[in-house]
Amino acid sequence: MYIFKELATNFAVTDVDSGISYTLSSFLGKVVVLDLFATWCSPCAVALPYLRQLHLKYKSELFQIISILLSISISTGFGNGLDSQLRSRWRNR
Repeated sequence: MYIFKELATNFAVTDVDSGISYTLSSFLGKVVVLDLFATWCSPCAVALPYLRQLHLKYKSELFQIISILLSISISTGFGNGLDSQLRSRWRNR
């Protein structure tokens, strides 16, 4: 087991549904899984149900999943339909 001796670099993200901004430091003391995914990435889509299972199993404990969608460009419309499908299956519940 690896024990981290340094804190991760702080960053801020904004929830696309609520507009609320979060910083990594706001989750201090929790185990954080940082999930970077893209709509065109098949392995990313396969991982979503497993991440959801982790969330449901540990949501009452000191555990947080932060999923960040990596997109080419919103203006291109690339993957927009899939984005909404994925968001409807994966909400902060």
